[in-house]
Amino acid sequence: MEIVVFALTAILFTGWGFFLYLKNTQCLQEHRYLYIITPVLFYIVFLLYLNHSIHLLNNYWHGARLAFSSSLVHGYNLYYPVDHGPILGMIYGPIAPILWLPAIISASSINMQVILAAWITNASVLIPLFILLTTAHWRFSRNRIVPLAGFLLVSILLYLVQASKYITTWIHVDSAAVGFGIWAASLLMTANGQPSWKRLTLAAVFSFAAAFSKQNEVMIIAAQMIYLYIAFGRKTAVRFLICLVSIGLVISIILLLFYRDQIMAMFLNMVIIPSKHPSQEKGIGFILELAIKSGVKHSLWLVLITWILAINGDILLWYKKRETWRDESAWILLVLTAIIMFPISIIAERKVGGYVNSHHFVCYFIAAVVWVLTHYEMKKISAGKKGIPGLMIAVVVACFALLPLEELSYKSSLRIFKKNPQKQAVEFMHKHPGEAYFPWYPLAALNAEGKLYHFSDGIFSRIIGGQNVTQKHFIENIPEKIKYIIFRKQDHDFQQKDYALQYLPDYRYLIHLEELPDWVVFTNQ
Repeated sequence: MEIVVFALTAILFTGWGFFLYLKNTQCLQEHRYLYIITPVLFYIVFLLYLNHSIHLLNNYWHGARLAFSSSLVHGYNLYYPVDHGPILGMIYGPIAPILWLPAIISASSINMQVILAAWITNASVLIPLFILLTTAHWRFSRNRIVPLAGFLLVSILLYLVQASKYITTWIHVDSAAVGFGIWAASLLMTANGQPSWKRLTLAAVFSFAAAFSKQNEVMIIAAQMIYLYIAFGRKTAVRFLICLVSIGLVISIILLLFYRDQIMAMFLNMVIIPSKHPSQEKGIGFILELAIKSGVKHSLWLVLITWILAINGDILLWYKKRETWRDESAWILLVLTAIIMFPISIIAERKVGGYVNSHHFVCYFIAAVVWVLTHYEMKKISAGKKGIPGLMIAVVVACFALLPLEELSYKSSLRIFKKNPQKQAVEFMHKHPGEAYFPWYPLAALNAEGKLYHFSDGIFSRIIGGQNVTQKHFIENIPEKIKYIIFRKQDHDFQQKDYALQYLPDYRYLIHLEELPDWVVFTNQ
């Protein structure tokens, strides 16, 4: 039945595509074919991202990160000093939790909070990419379909590659960091002539927003300075530096005037604790191994860029005037950003707890490739050249790669929406107020009781960051009438679980609760 519904819906959208094909006779025949496939591809991409947002309910990380935002709504701070407040493990800037606030404010159920936050996460990256790939090209041509196809391609590629999928679709600060980085790049890449002070100031604001989302994104500023110097000259680069310094001073003044009490706690959590997180392994050999693995895994983008350079030999245009080179090679800013972010990504991944979501460089490489494909397809249109669009081939091939994915199944999504650990934890806490402690589900406690308790991974992060958690501090931020300590069988980590349980050694008896058959429950009797 599911396959039939999917096929009928796809046929319906394909029919719409044929209608658009017949209507748009002014385009080259080769590009008219894009009208046929674009509607059905939009349907597939939308279905994919929608179902994936529901699948996030099965993973404790997303509710835990969304607890950053929910805690603000319930009157808690994002950052606390040592020995004070609930420990969430918030070691990043405040921008992403602020972005997720609409999900908490507009939805009462934990399911919809997570799903809406996932959509905000998707939009954080996809909207600036849409602006970069569409409006920038629409200024120079009446053709709308090629930039839209380019946006579809980048949406698909971001999902197919593991690192960019985590960044784009998981509820994490990485999406905001990369998204603001792309906003800044878009402003600088699409400048018509010398960038105005307004454009440079906005780019500086977005760059700081990226850095205040995740600290390592501050390195995008180096790529921006190099690009501006090459493309516009020293004067423009100096202007941008002035904008950066000015924005930095404004942010410092705001923090000093309105958040003076939070500054030291913010510095502790954003700088001191993460800087003391140990590496998984020490030595240059381990770093080189990670770098080679990451480079090989994502070398596809280097191959694609090389291929594009080969078939478009004039792309760099070094032998022409700076203005001509700038118009044709703005994509180099994205590649420079990816190159500079590559070693930063490796350093972040080698830390304990590091993962591929640190590979921000992948998103910039993908954006660069698709921008070039879109740009040169538009050039062919303006020149009246014929031939099968390379962009169309890339979109179709990428789409076929999506079809086997489980996330296209609405049955599994409905099953997860009805029964998932986030929802189960909330329902149990409603029935047993103040008695249950779910160390990996802080968002459930906020939804059920309006209280924030310690997050087990936050305790782990605090301890490996050189800040011990005292018995008194731990007891102050758990349920007052605690009767059960509960972990999900499928996803709890024994090492980190022990950090939570060591403060309550009496809770060592395992029991079985009919209400929670898939959970591990500890009690003190």
